[in-house]
Amino acid sequence: MGAKPQEALKALEPWINKHRRTAWRPEVRSDDQAAALSAFCGIPSLQAGEKWPVCKSCGDPMEALVQLDLSTLPTDRHGTGLLQLFYCVAGECEGGWEAFSNQTCLCRIVSPHETAPAATNLNRFPAKAIHAWTAIEDSPSAAEHERLGIKFDYHFNDVPFHPMEFWCPELDLHFVGAEFIRYLEANVSAADGDKLGGWPPVGPGRGVSCVSRMRRGDVAGHADRLRRQRAVHVRRLRRRSHHAMPEPSQRRGIRLGVWLRE
Repeated sequence: MGAKPQEALKALEPWINKHRRTAWRPEVRSDDQAAALSAFCGIPSLQAGEKWPVCKSCGDPMEALVQLDLSTLPTDRHGTGLLQLFYCVAGECEGGWEAFSNQTCLCRIVSPHETAPAATNLNRFPAKAIHAWTAIEDSPSAAEHERLGIKFDYHFNDVPFHPMEFWCPELDLHFVGAEFIRYLEANVSAADGDKLGGWPPVGPGRGVSCVSRMRRGDVAGHADRLRRQRAVHVRRLRRRSHHAMPEPSQRRGIRLGVWLRE
């Protein structure tokens, strides 16, 4: 009798453990937004005399999607300052689908000693202050498996028919059958939702609206440097070009994830 998918996953544990990363879930609450330096859609800190950043395409105030006090993150490799990401959610603005559009997005690091909370909150989404982080173990999504050494052959065009199969050359493992691939993809995958670090949750039906990827030492640099090194990726998810943006209470398609990578 051949191996079962559960047995195959057990045999793959050395490969799985090799590629695990620690990620952190933000613990949020809806109170004390004004005093919180780390928050989703909270009150951002602005420089003296600075107005709330607006979209260069439509002129509407941009959403302060996230502000992180880098000195309070659960890792010590990202420097200091307030990392801020503003993004326009008003509608179908020109350049809104581009990850580094200067028209609809502003990413920067400001000093908490040279800024103060904005006098008025112009965000449309409800604020959630981040008051703690919980560590989790995270695995790569199916889209990353082949890049990390798993080899797949789906035999889509084979005549006569051949069943799907995959290999792990470094462990000298070989499994035949679509059920093995499905089980691997279902059980070795990145945690979805908001998190710091870990692996991006990519694949069918999953995605990220904001991803900040920073390598060691980058956070201390200028925002332009972050942008040049592709530090921030912004994508609008589950939108339809022929639909107007719904009211904040009805929006379900914009989700924020932040990845700080080695």
